[in-house]
Amino acid sequence: MGREVLERIAVYYGSLAERAVVEPTTSTALREAIGEPLPRAGMEFDALLRTIDDVVVRYSRHNGHPRFFGYISSPGTAVAAMAALIEAALNINVSCWRSAPAATEIERVTIGWLKGMLGFPAAGVGLLTSGGSMANLAGLAAARSASGGSRVYVTGEGHFSIRKAAALLGATVREIEGAQDAVRAAEEDRAAGVRPMCIVANGDDRNRRGGSAAGICGGGADGGAVAARGCGVRRVRDAGTIGERPVRWARRGGLGGARSA
Repeated sequence: MGREVLERIAVYYGSLAERAVVEPTTSTALREAIGEPLPRAGMEFDALLRTIDDVVVRYSRHNGHPRFFGYISSPGTAVAAMAALIEAALNINVSCWRSAPAATEIERVTIGWLKGMLGFPAAGVGLLTSGGSMANLAGLAAARSASGGSRVYVTGEGHFSIRKAAALLGATVREIEGAQDAVRAAEEDRAAGVRPMCIVANGDDRNRRGGSAAGICGGGADGGAVAARGCGVRRVRDAGTIGERPVRWARRGGLGGARSA
């Protein structure tokens, strides 16, 4: 089985430039190709491989194609395919140290490298998530714990996952125009008895130009909303205060903004 799969991977990489970046299809066509009643027995391996060839590979968008000019997902690589094979074989559940001692320490070492790359304090902590949406959820949860607030401030260019994360955490979202509008909105909410939670800082306007969400800056124990949304990466870097309130902690999302930290 392993040899057949590896041979297909080699053929895929070798023929990638000759394929279309994405082959047009429809949801109806794909469901007709793979849809069937709940099977009572497993599929033969050869038949499964044919389905992968004829449907999965054929109708996937090929991120590693030389004419694919970039999005969020990076191209697959041969070494990553081998790593995924080992990962699937071990099937490690990184829920706590006792369940995955080696994997937990690998994560800690990797987080340490990232902190060094970004100039983050050595005492800082972090974790790896499945992607930017889960990272934003974790960042908002940290902001809620730090501030005790329930109001999130975000511009119209903020990534859609921010609003989803806020809803999951029971927070409300108020749309703002920029840093000064954030000050006004936070003060209005505070006067009305609504405790600010955090203000989302964008590195770019992903929703309009395909830019990068730089992440979230949160409040201190006094409930102060303490970060600003900049129109670009340079202004986000300068967003150390709102009014007289200093930034107590910050998180920058990996949707692309990790590069701008």
